[in-house]
Order: sequence, then structure tokens, then C-alpha cells
Amino acid sequence: MTAHRAALVLAVLGLAAGTAAWLADADRIAAILWAAAVVPALLLLVVSAGRKLLRGETGVDIIAGLAMAGSLALGEYLAVVAAMYLGGTVLEEFAEGRARRELTALLSRAPRVAHRESGDRIEDIPVDAIAVGDRLVVKPGEVLPVDGVVTGEAATLDESALTGEARPVERRPGAAVASGSVNAGGPLRLRATAPAAASTYAGIVRLVEAAQSSRSPFVRMADRYALILLPLTLVVAAAGWVLSGDPVRALA
Repeated sequence: MTAHRAALVLAVLGLAAGTAAWLADADRIAAILWAAAVVPALLLLVVSAGRKLLRGETGVDIIAGLAMAGSLALGEYLAVVAAMYLGGTVLEEFAEGRARRELTALLSRAPRVAHRESGDRIEDIPVDAIAVGDRLVVKPGEVLPVDGVVTGEAATLDESALTGEARPVERRPGAAVASGSVNAGGPLRLRATAPAAASTYAGIVRLVEAAQSSRSPFVRMADRYALILLPLTLVVAAAGWVLSGDPVRALA
């Protein structure tokens, strides 16, 4: 269990237990439980925000951190904010972990060796050494290493990794086939029409890598305007405090 998941469990339990204590008129116990729910989330947020600042980045998470720190200072323990922040962080970690697993699966099934026909013999070569025009043999159950054209007998291919179609398809001689397909029939002969780096499967891997490393437009927009949102939030909070004379208004 990651630190954020453990803190989320503590925050939810603290929020629930504190609410139960408050309903039972045990206000002091409720305050302690709510504070205990906030502290782990605040510590993790401070570490995360500090790392971002060292990289020259900012984020709207700082506002959540200020709210939690202010709640501890004023005795208005915002355990629900801690639970919301940690819940979002855990969901983000889950999504990133799933994307990493999918990318690892894509990379693991990519072939490393190809079988090239050279005269009367077949030699094993690195996939990166395949050149356009090379004649290749793909054994049953192997993944096509590059895009090509079927040159021997008709081929039976499993293209589910590319198209999602579970049923094998037949490709006749002269038909174009894409890398990433699985040879579901007998030995397949094809002529390479693209090197490995320019083939379909390599393009899919690059797209997944790019999607994994990029951020959504909403997140990019939020981070871009964080430098404006943070001081604006502080100004509004200060105005609420000055006009009401109550620091709790600033926290709200």
C-alpha cells in the first residue's frame, strides 16, 4: 500500500469516527480524530508541493495545503478536504500505474529477433536490422516484427492487439499486413515494407508513451493559472477576514 493510500484510509476513518464522536456530543474527541485525519494528508502534500517547487513547477494543490494548515491553526479541522485531496491523488496513481502496466505489456510482446531469408538459409537478426525489401519468415505464434506484404501462401493472423477483432483473419498473397499482428497459422513469408521503427506497432508504442507522459488540457490549464489562482485565493481570503473580523471566514 502506498503512502497516499494509507493516508486516505486514515483520513476516511478519522472523518467517520470524528463525525460519530461529534454526534455523540464528544466534541473534544471529534476534534482530535479530525485533526489526525488531516495531518498525514498535509505532510504528504507539503512533500509533493516542495518537490514541484524545486522543479520550478506550481500547482493548485497548494491551495488545499493552505486550507488544511489553516484548519489546524484555527481548530476547524477540514478532514473532508484531506479525504478529497487524497482520493484524487490515489485515483491519479491508479491511472498512472495502469498506464505503466499497459505500456510494459506492449513493450514485452514486441519481437526482438526476426528470421530473414538469405539465399537458401534463414538467419536470425535483430529486428532493428530489418531493411525495406527483406524477405522474412514468421513462425506460428510469433508477432510480425515489421509491416510487410504476404509473399508466400495465404496467412492467418490474429490482429486483436491492433483492431480489437478477436476472430483471426486471412490475408492472401500480396496483401499488406501490419506489425503487432500474431501469426495464427503456419509459417508466414512476407516482404518488409518498412523498418521496425516506422512500422505500425512501433507507432502504437510511441503514442502510448506520449499519452502517458502528457497531461490533460484541464491539468495544464490549472497549472498554468496556478500562479494567478493562488494569490487571488489569498486576497479573497484576506478580504473575508478583514470585512468580517473572523479568521474562520478566511479559511472558508
